[in-house]
Amino acid sequence: MTTKVTLRRKPMSKGMESLYLDFYPPIQVTGKDKTTRREFLKLHIYAKPKNPLHKQSNKQTLILAEQIRIKRENELNKSEIYTDWETEKLEQKKKGKLSFVSYFEKQMDKKEGKNYNVWFSSLAYLKDFIKSKD
Repeated sequence: MTTKVTLRRKPMSKGMESLYLDFYPPIQVTGKDKTTRREFLKLHIYAKPKNPLHKQSNKQTLILAEQIRIKRENELNKSEIYTDWETEKLEQKKKGKLSFVSYFEKQMDKKEGKNYNVWFSSLAYLKDFIKSKD
């Protein structure tokens, strides 16, 4: 099934609008068991541009947002157009967003005997370290 990606605007304060992508049907969030319909691009435009500089800024931002939309739609719907190297880079990008603790726990489950105990202790120290940083 193809995923439709639409560029949308959300009003903000001070006469600005935020740009985001709207997915239908919702897509899976990387590394989690939930889905999402939106991806905010952290791009902003003027709702009512007051001078040529604002208009030019809006135009360039909308062009960039449209390029991001097309790229994202291609990633979701046309995976066959990517080379093996590009596919590998996309997978690495997705893995980079995962939690290290959950990765560590998955690796720990593969261990047995004394080696498992070492991994289990390391996990406890890791979790304590993360709590102390918060």
